[in-house]
Amino acid sequence: MFEFCKNQCNIRYLSVLIYLILRRFNISYEETHRFLKTIGGLTADITHKWSNVFMNGNFDEFLIDGRGGKRGDSFYDVYPELEVDAKAFAVLQCEQKAPSFTVYDLAQFIDKEYYEVNKINKVNSDLVRSVGSCRLDLRNWNARFENNTNRPYFEGHERSDVIAHREQFIHYLLTNEDKYYTVSSDENPVWQTPKSLVPTILICHNESTFRSGDVRAKLWLVDTSAPFFNKGGGRRVMISHFLVNHPSGPFFQLNEKEWTNAVQRFPDLLEDTDLRYENYSATITAHLGADPYFDNSIILLQFE
Repeated sequence: MFEFCKNQCNIRYLSVLIYLILRRFNISYEETHRFLKTIGGLTADITHKWSNVFMNGNFDEFLIDGRGGKRGDSFYDVYPELEVDAKAFAVLQCEQKAPSFTVYDLAQFIDKEYYEVNKINKVNSDLVRSVGSCRLDLRNWNARFENNTNRPYFEGHERSDVIAHREQFIHYLLTNEDKYYTVSSDENPVWQTPKSLVPTILICHNESTFRSGDVRAKLWLVDTSAPFFNKGGGRRVMISHFLVNHPSGPFFQLNEKEWTNAVQRFPDLLEDTDLRYENYSATITAHLGADPYFDNSIILLQFE
């Protein structure tokens, strides 16, 4: 807000106003000085002098300074081509599917272009246009960061038998929690060994589909320009695997010796099923539209 007001009126008026307000609420002189310096205002010494001029009734002297109003050309008045390039850069970044664009990215872009235009080397880490000014630029260009209302819609229905089975399953888990490998909930989580003499390793099935049309919760908008929304027509990869609640690793997988023993006992593991299994595991990956879809029979085969 200070950056915005500073571009509209004399910085001395703003500094005096803030100084008088802070001092009125018993904010110390040193803290007031640090605050004014932080936001880019005048120092407390200069502001105190002009505050005395204003409070003592010398209003004409307070106004007549030769520096009222616009004191000179703005940054974009001197470098209009940078404004065009900066706005084009902002629009391009806002149209990206991943909303990773930040105001600091814009400030860095302007800084880089400034030194290239003037053909000089950067000697410090200061930005030629502050992040606060770049934030105002985005607002002036009608850029905004809003909730993404075009996210895929998921509708779920739960049958009474499913709810009853889930409650039974959760009850069983909670009453036997001393048999499982668990992770502590403190700042440095560690694996906790089960207290039971016969521990139980929890294995959970997970099925996920990754698609090129994944979207995020929020997105950048510039006027009516918005990122292209992909409803899922792109390439998709489906993964069905098992997660193991054990310190040995998150994914269920056998070593070479265990796999050899398993094949001797279950020779049908070597049969060609046209499924894309990962080596020594029950993890399946499929490119939808090219590989077989994961229907019930495939999932049951995977469990077996």
